[in-house]
Amino acid sequence: MAEIEFTQILDQKKPAVMAETDWFGGANGLPDSSKKLVLLGASANFNNTLREVTSIAKGITDYVEGSPMACMIEAALKTNPKVPLYALSYPAGTVSALLDVTMAGTSTAAGVLKVWIGGRLLRVSLASGSTSAAAATAIVAQ
Repeated sequence: MAEIEFTQILDQKKPAVMAETDWFGGANGLPDSSKKLVLLGASANFNNTLREVTSIAKGITDYVEGSPMACMIEAALKTNPKVPLYALSYPAGTVSALLDVTMAGTSTAAGVLKVWIGGRLLRVSLASGSTSAAAATAIVAQ
């Protein structure tokens, strides 16, 4: 069997399939170029079960918003929404993360309060003189 040498290797960042064709041995055609993605991450749901995920909403519903698995699913589907995606989670515990924040007094100037909740950055605009109750209400509204 004669080997075919590639004279040019394409940039690997460009979508392309390089294949050899053996005209004498009967093996010809393109290799299977379909891709599948399996994500492994922590979650309190569906542990040790491989599940297909078809949308960001399904990933958030199945694995709880803000969990490492839900965040990976969202990132993967935003990067390539057409790839078949599967999730395999391992136990992450059953208690939700909790942090109490105490805010006292009023704001001395207008600004933006930045808070990370459930893996999401929330930006809450506050006017000068806003109370802590108004800030809490704005955070919940976001």
